[in-house]
Amino acid sequence: MRIHPKTKHLTLGATLSGMVLLVACATPQQRCINGATREYQTVAILAEQTELNIARGYAIDISYVPYTVYETCYYGNRRAYACPQTYNRTVETPQTIDVAEQKRILADLKIKLSSLQEASASWIAQCQAQYPE
Repeated sequence: MRIHPKTKHLTLGATLSGMVLLVACATPQQRCINGATREYQTVAILAEQTELNIARGYAIDISYVPYTVYETCYYGNRRAYACPQTYNRTVETPQTIDVAEQKRILADLKIKLSSLQEASASWIAQCQAQYPE
């Protein structure tokens, strides 16, 4: 049995409110460190993805394709009606890569990571000094 669509929005709102509260629970030091290391984390993720692509020999393109399913919804406890629900299907498509080029990119990312790691260490020290716990 499906809940009336208006009730679903209330549940989603409550969930999002809870997520905002969790983010708000981070200490000022944690927020400072997260901001200081964001670029490092991004480059680390790119390096990891590049390593996986090299190991596989191809990249994976991820796309989300919407589709609609008609389900039975109820207005109150009495009247049933067909209501469309849209979902997304994840589609993974292999993409050809130039492994030699990916290895060059990975080497550049590793150089960038080492410089960002040094910079992040000083930023983390500043955050810890500015916001002691």
